Amino acid sequence: MLEQSNFNEIEKKYSRLGVASFVIGVVLPILMILFIISGFFLDTKRNSVGSDILSVLFVISLTFPILHFVGLTLGIGGLFVKIKKRKFAVIGTILNGIFLLVGIGLVYLAFMVLSAAMVVR
Repeated sequence: MLEQSNFNEIEKKYSRLGVASFVIGVVLPILMILFIISGFFLDTKRNSVGSDILSVLFVISLTFPILHFVGLTLGIGGLFVKIKKRKFAVIGTILNGIFLLVGIGLVYLAFMVLSAAMVVR
């Protein structure tokens, strides 16, 4: 007798795009929290190393909405992979979508505050 293998029951694995989207959606907010906490412990007097580090952390955090957009794109791409599990893609898409909107709002708020500070001077 010949052994027959059933090709219809292939074990599904998680979509790599979905996992990447999920990792971006989880890691970036954790980094933002670490940036904020480290800002409290830095010496932020004028022309100090702490204020320079805080400025660099602020500029890096301004790129997070762009990275959340990348995560959102990866998550959407992971949703359309037919032969893979989509759990991480769904969670990553939702997380990155929410954090993208929050990040855009915070960047907009930061630029409004900075521009108002320039007008007052």
